[in-house]
Amino acid sequence: MRLLFCLLLFTSFTFAQKYNIKDYGANGNGSFDNSTAIQKAIADIKTKNGKKSSILYIPAGNYLISQPIILNKYVSIEGEGTGISVIKVSTNNSEGIILEDNKNEKDIYQGYNTINNLSILGPDFDKNPYSWKDIKQNNPKSVGIKVLGLRNRISNCIIDGFLWSGIQIEGSYYNYITQNFIKNNRIGITIDKNSTSAYINNNELRINSIGLLIQDNSYANFINNNMIESNLAHFLDPDKSEKDPEILTAGKGIVIINSFNNYVENNYFEQHFTNIVLKNAKDNIFNSNFIALGNLMPEYSKNQNILRFEGKITNNVFSNNTVMGSNENINTNKMILSNTEDYSTNKLDFGKAKNDRIKIELKKSLNNKLPQIP
Repeated sequence: MRLLFCLLLFTSFTFAQKYNIKDYGANGNGSFDNSTAIQKAIADIKTKNGKKSSILYIPAGNYLISQPIILNKYVSIEGEGTGISVIKVSTNNSEGIILEDNKNEKDIYQGYNTINNLSILGPDFDKNPYSWKDIKQNNPKSVGIKVLGLRNRISNCIIDGFLWSGIQIEGSYYNYITQNFIKNNRIGITIDKNSTSAYINNNELRINSIGLLIQDNSYANFINNNMIESNLAHFLDPDKSEKDPEILTAGKGIVIINSFNNYVENNYFEQHFTNIVLKNAKDNIFNSNFIALGNLMPEYSKNQNILRFEGKITNNVFSNNTVMGSNENINTNKMILSNTEDYSTNKLDFGKAKNDRIKIELKKSLNNKLPQIP
């Protein structure tokens, strides 16, 4: 039975019909607004194919859009390659691609939506990531790919220049995000609103303000084998009226807020103010990550921290992680912990030599309920 299901799934993807957006009037000259042409193509696909898997094909070119490309469960999107097939969003008030909510459909388990081999560029593409950007303008629609539905695969894409998030997974599950280059966004990847079973593997998250954010009771997400580096893009601090303004500031590798049972393993972290931040988080696992504290920006080299705990932090486990500085002048033992919270159920193990040095560092704290360190 399982073999038959796999054969049917393979067949459905192998023979999915492609629809070229140029056949509907799209023009890849970089200045023509292709929103209407792409909507026309999607409408035609729905009319002709219904619930059969189809592919919206983006040939070589630079395709400007001012409205999001909205895909249902049965329409995937494919290009010829990054830097070859380019979707450019012209406004801060629009997503690039939206994968529709499909949770009420009975046949969602028949396959995956796919997005691959594309560059998806936002309004801030090609701008200096270290020039200040004002997030107080609040642009929650400025997202490269917004995932609302179930069972999606996003791979081999470049996502660059969005003022909210490169990829946002919202109330969704069964998602694979693999081999993408996500840069120069406020947040590289956001997983929120009770999302689960996202597999974030083999991506490069670079020069965002925050590499990856998990929040709002999201759980059982797997963050593995990613390069998370230099997420120091300059965004002004959030307004105090916004959610978690003291946490969602620039210079973070991964942030987990009000979420639990997430697994962060075998990742490479480098060049952040704080590599790992937990706020009101429990039962998360951090294993076999490499954390490098560098001096590419010497004025910040003394302000780099392994991790930060805020709020109620319980039963999180850090094991077999390695921390290394690029030179002997960098303190590789720094953590930010509250003086009043009870952290005694958390476990930190970075190896005996590092553990001994971290213990010495933590003795400076006024907190007498520190994490367990062997």
